[in-house]
Amino acid sequence: MYINTPDANIPFSDNPHSRKRSAFLNMPNYSLDTLTLAHFHPFMGHTFDALAGDGGRLALVLIRGAEVPRAAAPKAKRTPFCLLFRGPREGLGLAGDGVYSLRHADGWAIEDVLVSPVIAPEEDEPGIYYQCCFN
Repeated sequence: MYINTPDANIPFSDNPHSRKRSAFLNMPNYSLDTLTLAHFHPFMGHTFDALAGDGGRLALVLIRGAEVPRAAAPKAKRTPFCLLFRGPREGLGLAGDGVYSLRHADGWAIEDVLVSPVIAPEEDEPGIYYQCCFN
């Protein structure tokens, strides 16, 4: 399970708060166990396509992320975190929990990620909400 990018030879910027749209193009192939919440900070508010193995696709907007330190294994390489996405109110959405590829418009993808529907936070816009947790 790796993040695939068009050019894996350019080092990733260490500034997690950069709003550069192309920051993930600069990220080398990371395994999911070394990916951190900071890698996603520049992409809050960006749209990702969740792609199912059967060819289904749904546009999801990354709306927030949070670290979950209590979920860390004793010798974890990083702090676990969860990402919250909002999908459209209309349509069928994703068919429950499932393994999907998340693709960004810049050309990179995270393969084999468990995406689960969750109850919408009361203070957020209407839509269908999904989360991905990285333990």
